[in-house]
Amino acid sequence: MTVDRRYDVDWTDENNPRIVIAQPGDQHAMTLAEAQAIINEARDED
Repeated sequence: MTVDRRYDVDWTDENNPRIVIAQPGDQHAMTLAEAQAIINEARDED
C-alpha cells in the first residue's frame, strides 16, 4: 500500500514560499503538482 502524501504551501516568507508536507486531516492539502502550480501562479502575479 502506497501512502499518498499531501502537501501544503508555507507562506511564512511571502517572497519564498515553500512546499511542506501537510498535517493529517489538513483541509487545504493538495498534490505536489498542485502546490507547485500555486507557487508558480503567485510568482506570475508579481
